[in-house]
Amino acid sequence: MRIPIATRFLGWTELVAGMAASPARPAPTGSITPAWVESHHPFTLALSGDIDDCAPVFSHQSSRLTGGKLVLTVLEQQRPNVDCVTRPTAWLYRTEFEVAALDSGQYPVQVIWAQACQFDPTPCPVAYQPQDVGNLRVTDSARLAYSFTPRAARAGVGFQLLLKGDGFNCGDIIKSATVDTSRPVLRLNFLIEPHPEAECFAPFHGIDFAVPALQAGGWQVTANRSPYCPPGMLCPLALLAPQLAGALEVSVGTDAVVPLRPKPSAGPMGAGRPGFRSPWNGSFRDAAGKAIGPRP
Repeated sequence: MRIPIATRFLGWTELVAGMAASPARPAPTGSITPAWVESHHPFTLALSGDIDDCAPVFSHQSSRLTGGKLVLTVLEQQRPNVDCVTRPTAWLYRTEFEVAALDSGQYPVQVIWAQACQFDPTPCPVAYQPQDVGNLRVTDSARLAYSFTPRAARAGVGFQLLLKGDGFNCGDIIKSATVDTSRPVLRLNFLIEPHPEAECFAPFHGIDFAVPALQAGGWQVTANRSPYCPPGMLCPLALLAPQLAGALEVSVGTDAVVPLRPKPSAGPMGAGRPGFRSPWNGSFRDAAGKAIGPRP
């Protein structure tokens, strides 16, 4: 039997408005993703864990900074007219919060599981007991080992992203570069064959990644470098610790993005450079030297 929603809180029973407690049900567990974000950028924070409802519906998500803590508030209710046939120990849940930009530092994160009656025209009195769900690390971009461009993208459109870092050398050989997306984290996975002995006459260009279309929101980009194992050497099983590269703002209608397959400008000087229009106004010619037509 479910606890009446006016008296249920975090799976424990509370004395609300002088009422006696009802039998408790298991409290939802919770953890946040990501746990490391860039400062001075709004971001999306996901909360997930186990819950006692088989078909939870979340609403009224909000966040606020109070007393040096980031406090999340959400209303969770069982979806009506859903019959839970099986009864495991718990069901998995996941919900998201949009969080305003924070200064650098460490922030304990708590969640308050709201009650439906709080949103009535005459809110009911509820005794809150926030639940600890993790710690959030916030770092300035100047202290990050990696950076990337562009920093903004259009939702629903794939694009190219260039990763740079102080640890790269001009002679390094890129062996692989892949992307994993698990909202709100964009993982850039790469393997480099290092060549520190190379003489550099120009800086390392960086690593290009083809990023699929993303949902709107504040994404955190991490650089995940795999250890390089030359032939004949034992390869460590553990990957190098992922490093935060910064925040990517994905929104509807943003133009600051390089498409996956940019249409090159016509003319030899503009080939492959989106938005560049060559001053060359000659004609194109085929292999036989016949003019095809003027430059568009």
